[in-house]
Amino acid sequence: MNIKKNLLLLILGLIIMGCSEKDGPKVLKVEKIEISKSTLELVEGSSYQLEAKVFPEIPDINMIWKSSDESIVSVMNNGIITALGIGEAEILASVGDIVSKCTIKVVKKHIPVKSVSIEKSLTLKVDEEYDLNIKILPENASNKSYKLSFSDEDVIFTDGEFSIMAVKAGKCVITVTTADGNKSANCDVTVVSKDDEFSCIDKAGRKYQTIQIGNQVWMAENLAYIDSELLNNGAYVYNYSGDDIKEAMSTENYKKFGVLYSYSSIESCIPKGWHIPSDEEWQELETYIGLSDKEISSYGSRGSKSYALMSKEDWQDLSFEATNETKFSAKPAGLRSSSGYFNQIFLRTVFWGGISEDGSIIGRALFNSSTKINRSKANRKSAYSVRLIKD
Repeated sequence: MNIKKNLLLLILGLIIMGCSEKDGPKVLKVEKIEISKSTLELVEGSSYQLEAKVFPEIPDINMIWKSSDESIVSVMNNGIITALGIGEAEILASVGDIVSKCTIKVVKKHIPVKSVSIEKSLTLKVDEEYDLNIKILPENASNKSYKLSFSDEDVIFTDGEFSIMAVKAGKCVITVTTADGNKSANCDVTVVSKDDEFSCIDKAGRKYQTIQIGNQVWMAENLAYIDSELLNNGAYVYNYSGDDIKEAMSTENYKKFGVLYSYSSIESCIPKGWHIPSDEEWQELETYIGLSDKEISSYGSRGSKSYALMSKEDWQDLSFEATNETKFSAKPAGLRSSSGYFNQIFLRTVFWGGISEDGSIIGRALFNSSTKINRSKANRKSAYSVRLIKD
């Protein structure tokens, strides 16, 4: 009897177990996670979508995303990562204790070089050293390295990144070329002999006549440097209104009288070792030719010695004889008014001077009708001739 009872209980238990396995939910356990990338390189600031799959497949699984270093790369709960800083970090995808990872390397964003510039021209003396002003844009370019090349290595020598030395008299073109983008710019260098103590050579390599007057060394002709950027934009050739630099320089007015400059344009044209004469330096010159202390300190037309500074040529209708005994050789270059009109060529010349205590510029003017020298405040917007004096 007991045997039958136990047998019935056993059969009933098996039936119950069979029904439970057939009708109850089957629990799946994640065995593995695979991320779409095991390693990845990103540029700083960029984003990327990582995908992750679990095995066996389980719908609506709760995946946890995490970064080992949030300062390098961040991750959202949908797997989108963003590169934030240079370096390396791991992105972890996990379900429970099952974890998979992707190693992220964040590199600096490449910013290409757009341009390079260098001095357009230089004049150096033999054995003179000079540091080139090389500018690469944009300033945050990724690779700002460059190389220098020389058209004549016997004229210019370099033993550094931007430092050069003038070796012998001659001309040389220096070319700077960027490693990134192969951008280039040229500098025309003129090297002059050290023996020419009073030489004045502008950035285009033009050599000017100079003269020592007393203890001063002056240019004996008007400054004539001009380039395409300055032409009719602060620097003018009398009666020329075109935009062709060669055409402007071929005119008789340019050849005889040089260039008329607004005050703001002069600085970029001054050769090394020279400067715009101050009012005191003009007064020293005037004292040398015979003006009194009272005369040199006065404004307006004063003295009676302008003929000592004036060229014997090109002046029209002179009311006196120009002797040019100083060899200063002032020529009647005329002027360009602040309103943009050229006038008084062959009759008058005006030279820029230094800045006074009140900020005014004190100029000098010579006329065909008077032996007086005019000392007055000059109009910054007008364009006058320039005579430089040696430092």
